[in-house]
Formats: sequence, C-alpha cells, structure tokens
Amino acid sequence: MNYLLKLLLVCSLSLNGYFLWQYDNYKRSAEKLTEKNTVIKPSKVTRLPEKFQHAVALFRNNLFDEAVLEYTQLLENNPSFALQLKRAWQQQLESWLSHHDDELSEQFLTAFLNSHPYDASMLELDAKRMINQGHVQQGIISLMALHNQLGKSKQARFAKRISELTKLKAESLIEEQNWQELLNHSQQWLDYMPQNTFYLLVQAQAYFHLGDLVASQIALEQLPENHEHKQEADELYRLIQQALAGVEVVPLIPHGSHYLVNSIINDDTDAKLMIDTGASFTVLTQSLLEQLKEPAHYLGTMQVNTANGLVEAQHYQVHSFQIGQQRLYNFDVLVLKSHGSYGLLGMNFLENFKFNINQQVNELELIKDNY
Repeated sequence: MNYLLKLLLVCSLSLNGYFLWQYDNYKRSAEKLTEKNTVIKPSKVTRLPEKFQHAVALFRNNLFDEAVLEYTQLLENNPSFALQLKRAWQQQLESWLSHHDDELSEQFLTAFLNSHPYDASMLELDAKRMINQGHVQQGIISLMALHNQLGKSKQARFAKRISELTKLKAESLIEEQNWQELLNHSQQWLDYMPQNTFYLLVQAQAYFHLGDLVASQIALEQLPENHEHKQEADELYRLIQQALAGVEVVPLIPHGSHYLVNSIINDDTDAKLMIDTGASFTVLTQSLLEQLKEPAHYLGTMQVNTANGLVEAQHYQVHSFQIGQQRLYNFDVLVLKSHGSYGLLGMNFLENFKFNINQQVNELELIKDNY
C-alpha cells in the first residue's frame, strides 16, 4: 500500500513538472512573438494618383502630348507627384540622348515645351539634343538664353558649358577658315554676352580675314586693358597695322633650308608649296592637280629648264590662286610628273608684290606693287 502511494506521488510530481515546463516554453514563445510584432509594423502603401498612373502609361506608349496634359493637370492638384513624374521623364531623356535616340527625345521635348516653354531643366535637355543632332550653334544660343534667365547661383555651370562649346566651335571654323560663319556666330554670342573677351577676339579675327580692317580694330578696342587673350589680341593688332600700311604678313613653315607656305587653289583646295624664287612658274604636283574640286583648264605643254635640264611640263590655268589674303585670278601653273612631294611657289605669283622673307619671325611680307 505504501509502495502504491509513493508511486502515485512520483507520477503526480512528474506531470506537474512537465506542465510547468510546457507553460514556461509557451510563455517565452508568446513574449518573443509579441516582441517581434511590436518591431515589424506593416508599412503604409500610398496609392498613386490616377493621373500619375495614366501619364506613365501614355508616356510608355509614346503618346507624349496626352502624357504632358496629364502632367499639367497633376501639377495643379498634386505638385509633389508631378515633380516625381518629371524627374523620371528626365532620366529617360538622359538615357535617350546618351544613346543618340534623338527622334523620341525631340518628340517628347517638343510636346513638353509647347505646354511649358520656360521649364529650365527641359530647355537644357533640348539644347543637348540640338547639339547631339549637329545643330551646335542653335544649342549654344538656347543655352545662352537660358543662362541669362537664371539666378547667379545657377549660372556658373551653364557658363562653363557654353564656354567649352563656343571655343570648340570657333576652333573648328578657324581651322576651316570659314571666316564669314565665324563672324555670324560671334555676333550672335555677343548679343547674349556683350563683354565676353573671347567672343570679341574671334569677331576681330573674322573681320580681319574678311578684309574689314577697321571693324577688326574696333572689336579689339572694346577689350579691357588686361584680359586673358592679350597676347593674341596684340599680335592681331600688329597684323592690322601692317595691313593698313599695305603689308600682308603670311606665316611660313621652316622646311630644312627652305620655307613652305599655305596656299588656296580655286577657293576650296589647300596646298603647301615650297618658296622658290628661282622658279618662273608656280608648280603643282600631279596628285595635287587631281585633288582639285574644280578641274584646271589645260593649255598644252611647254619646255622648262630645271636642275635636271630641259623637261616637258603640262601647262594649266586655275580659276584662282591665293596666299594669305592676296588672290590672283586665271592663274597659270605647271605640272611636272616627276616632281617631289611639294609644289613650288614661283615668281609668277611673287612678281606681283614687293616681297620679303623675314627669317627672324618666319614670315612672308607682301606689299602690292601699286600700293
């Protein structure tokens, strides 16, 4: 009997211990769950306005006029969402422009700027599009107009970009010797930035090469006393004074014990010729003759005396021949098939001037004989 009571007591204590252990586990699990639930709360999901969603769908389908209309209405009622939408569009435009997808970018920007013509960020992207498409001057003018509308705090970035673009454009036109276009461009640049020293300098250079010495000097006189382009301006002023005195100064390129000079044939073909005061005629190489866009007029053959004795030369006449600003028309040239890599500038050009080769500064000075 005593043994049975002891057995029942042990079983009772074991069951109580088991239930207490299970309860403790349950309590700890409940506390963890409660703690976890207090940390992780469901986030609020803001429903996008219907016009926002509609504008996105229209944009994706390239229905830009309708998309901009939705944006305009959204701007009136939910400006913060309109701002988000415009930023997304700007990112897409940047991607299009970087991949030269100019057709889509032009369609969208046209639609947007028709409704919002003074939006600075879109105007900047439109200028970038123009430059992408090769309309560099149009893009520059657009940036200049926008620059003048901005506050001083935002002008610095635009001014740097405009400076880079105008310098590249001016250098390209100078290399092409397209002086009339350089003059036209510089005048437009000065309309927006009248005190810019670089624009005044390139305008003066353009006037000089177009033969308007007085206008060139007036442009230089508008420059301040001390400016970053002073050395170039002083050199141009020297050339103007020489030209006013009837002296044409042409840079020479040293070539061993001789000099090369740049010439222009028929107003469109550049040629480097070696100065040879012992040559009666100007001589072109066969390859240069074949490069002429306007064919030379063949006059026949003639015997000429060279260092190798008498040789037969082909006699041609070109429409025009120019050194510096001095141009002669219906100009006779000879072509020697066995001639070297450079042609010769002969006396049939030089005899029209009083000339001097200034070896100190590597320049050819030309003074018209009847000056």
